[in-house]
Amino acid sequence: MKNTAKIIQRKVDSLHLKDTITIMLTGGRSAAILYNEWRQLPRFKQLSNVIFYFGDERCVSPDHLESNYGMAMKTLFLSGIPDGCSVHRIQGEEKNLETAARKYEALLPSSIDILILGVGEDGHIASLFPFSSLLHEKSALFAPVKMDNSTYNRLTITPLVIESAKVIFVLVPGASKLKILKEAKEDVTNIDLLPLRLVKSAIWCFD
Repeated sequence: MKNTAKIIQRKVDSLHLKDTITIMLTGGRSAAILYNEWRQLPRFKQLSNVIFYFGDERCVSPDHLESNYGMAMKTLFLSGIPDGCSVHRIQGEEKNLETAARKYEALLPSSIDILILGVGEDGHIASLFPFSSLLHEKSALFAPVKMDNSTYNRLTITPLVIESAKVIFVLVPGASKLKILKEAKEDVTNIDLLPLRLVKSAIWCFD
């Protein structure tokens, strides 16, 4: 993931004339590897005027082992949040999931400058899973996800955030994820089967 980290940092550097740069982070094992590499780049430590958001979160406390925020704090921000930058975490511990979704939605800008996404083994991105009704959401930017076969419910961005993002990086590590990407490219219409198809244009990161 070292090359991916360098590419993302170069993109951030190219936006330095903006008053504020917005970056939306993802979770997962590949993201953790990426964040450890990114954190060590000298230019990352010099960042300023960057606001970090999260694309999704499990409904757990921020110090929980399954928390995307907690993972980011142990990897990307292990040495601290760069001066002049801020991190908006999702309040996954909120008992009312709809309230938590509305609170986070209120923090989001009209569009994200850099959106980082991972891909699940079933082709999901963020917490947008196959055949979810949220794949066709047309008004809310952020929403709860009730999980039938998982211990933790989730909160996630909707396709509207993906559609408005200016630059998207998608982490596609390994042969199984590459196979999913090929399937998505062969038929771009059926987003219910493969939510990855919501991403129309991206920088695909294979390392």
